[in-house]
Parts: sequence; structure tokens; C-alpha cells
Amino acid sequence: MTQKSVSDLRVKILDALSDPTRLELLEFLSKGERCVCEILPAFQSLSLLIQTSHILHEAGILERKIDGKRTSTE
Repeated sequence: MTQKSVSDLRVKILDALSDPTRLELLEFLSKGERCVCEILPAFQSLSLLIQTSHILHEAGILERKIDGKRTSTE
């Protein structure tokens, strides 16, 4: 991995962690894997939760697991 790609990765991770909602989601998930249906009541809307988890997933911070109709994050 080149120095530029390492720096780009660091920027992407730090950018993902720079939002209070994303940090709140990570704190919520610190106790373990949760289904989206378990997380949703703690957030304002499904679209906010989806956007927040997508950014964290794209930065490599969060993993998604799909089991049928059930989506979990860890």
C-alpha cells in the first residue's frame, strides 16, 4: 500500500468518525451485533440510520450481515 493510499484511508476513517450521529451508532453497537430493527428506535429515521451505517461501512469501520430479510450491523 502506498503512502498516499494509507493517507486516503486515514482521511476516510477520520471523516466517517467526525459526525456525532455516527459516533452514537458506534457506541450503540459497542455492546455487539444488532439488527436494524433494534437500532431504529434510537435514531430519528430509517433513512438517517441507513445513510449513517453506509458511511461507516464504506470506511471499513462497520460490517453488515444480511440473513434473509434481517440486516445486522457489527
